[in-house]
Amino acid sequence: MIVCTKIMFKVVQQQFAHQTYLALDIIDGFTLQVQPEVRLGYRRHLYNPFITLIEENVNAKSVWDRTHSDWKKEKRLKRIKGERLWMSVIHHDNKVNEYHGFGTPDFDDTLMDFGIRGAKKSELRERLTHSKRLSFKYWCEAILYNGFKDFKKTIGLYSYK
Repeated sequence: MIVCTKIMFKVVQQQFAHQTYLALDIIDGFTLQVQPEVRLGYRRHLYNPFITLIEENVNAKSVWDRTHSDWKKEKRLKRIKGERLWMSVIHHDNKVNEYHGFGTPDFDDTLMDFGIRGAKKSELRERLTHSKRLSFKYWCEAILYNGFKDFKKTIGLYSYK
């Protein structure tokens, strides 16, 4: 499951400058695991499910035109970073998504920003765990994984569309 902040829509609208086509890769967010244990962390994920497409409403293809990983081949892509605008929620029914969060975001403020309040927030806070070792591991993975993706794009390993 994925959720966005209200600010995300404002950020997307600010990118619109009457262009006919532009893909926005919104890379910074959070990840919240709710089962079997509760963990909250920062997440940086290139070419993720939060890619947004600005295009003319003439023969529009939409972001569904290709898989998320295929957006790395797009030349007309702008990376949006520095604001954490989305949250992936990891639960027992996830088939692919895994927790890869790092750091220790403020639990109450983060959940409030994403509309998680009241009894649900209290229940999650009671079960919240944190591992500095795993957090460091996931931070290193994010740096290496994203850096390697950027390196491959820079040296031209992806054929551009």
